[in-house]
Amino acid sequence: MFRMEILRISRVDTHVCYLMGTCYKAIEMIKKIATFSLSIILLSACGDSGSAPLKEPKIDYDFTTDKDNIISERQNILSSFKLSVGDDSFSLLYGKTIRFKDETGKVNVFDLLKIKNDAGDKIDMFIPSLENTKKAQSCVLFFQTESKLFSCSADKRSENEDLILIQSTLNGNDVRLEFSEYVNVMGSTSFEVLESTDSSVTLKTVNVFPKFDESSDLGFSSYLKLEHLVNSLDPALKMTLVFDSIIDGSSDDDINMYTGLLIRERRMNTIVSVNGSVFSGGTDLFSAGVERVVNSKNSDIEISLHKQVGVHSWAGDGKVALEIPFSNESHHKQGSYFNKMLGKKGIPFYLFTLNAAPAEGEHWMTCEEFRQFGFAEVN
Repeated sequence: MFRMEILRISRVDTHVCYLMGTCYKAIEMIKKIATFSLSIILLSACGDSGSAPLKEPKIDYDFTTDKDNIISERQNILSSFKLSVGDDSFSLLYGKTIRFKDETGKVNVFDLLKIKNDAGDKIDMFIPSLENTKKAQSCVLFFQTESKLFSCSADKRSENEDLILIQSTLNGNDVRLEFSEYVNVMGSTSFEVLESTDSSVTLKTVNVFPKFDESSDLGFSSYLKLEHLVNSLDPALKMTLVFDSIIDGSSDDDINMYTGLLIRERRMNTIVSVNGSVFSGGTDLFSAGVERVVNSKNSDIEISLHKQVGVHSWAGDGKVALEIPFSNESHHKQGSYFNKMLGKKGIPFYLFTLNAAPAEGEHWMTCEEFRQFGFAEVN
């Protein structure tokens, strides 16, 4: 069973959306940015008996140690989703959590999923959270030309540990929906080929839910998509990844580091385009580029005002990161990750992120900070 341990709270975006014919104003898209693991243990402030507390994280974490287990755990979550409507079956591609504040001020919490049927047709789906079933009692399937609803109120649900079962009907067809409570942390960022030549290929980030949110997050599905793309390409090609969308964090910091390691292993360069913005886990992923460039929206204005590269701290077990001993495994992983990506400036940069803004806050990097940490070239 998964336990949510480390929280990174992303920025909140507010805009207008139409849902089932009703206009909801001041929509708050709040992402669950969390590292979840079976084995994260907070160690005592002094480490082992007789040893002095570490002044900074170690940089020797072996990412191969638990990679297979982490990927297997996430694959089980992805595979847990099974939807049948009559003779039609659907599987899960992407997932995130969204919150809608309607005109009365009530907050409606949904899992927003991208699913596909056996024919490969992709549709979006809303599942109201169990806490939300008194306000919104219908699951919604958004087909190309119409939306279909079926009841998924509390009386239609049953739970077994992390799995939820909903049995209902839709237009006379039996509906059976089974899924893990963690499907909403699979991520909502995909990747696709932007352009290619005989010697190079450029990939770009894609928000899979543009109708519902202007930003996306990174998760296991993001990792799978990038891995599939990379494995389908000639390894001799020079690769560049363009962050061409707004990424406001990761829903799974553990798997996000493996996505970053994949980028570095393939010696990709990374670019934040004039259309792009990275924050929190998005910034972590951008740092994986061998060469990193940020194309400013307007070079006459200080880049931090454009909010293109942002950082903040994290919190866990009721404590902020700097209150947690550096001997903690999460510090060990993060420190080792940034050391791989930035070399000697990796630990200073990681400590900078912990001090720059609290977990619920945000700090947008300045030109001077880009130079200080050798983080990126700014154009």
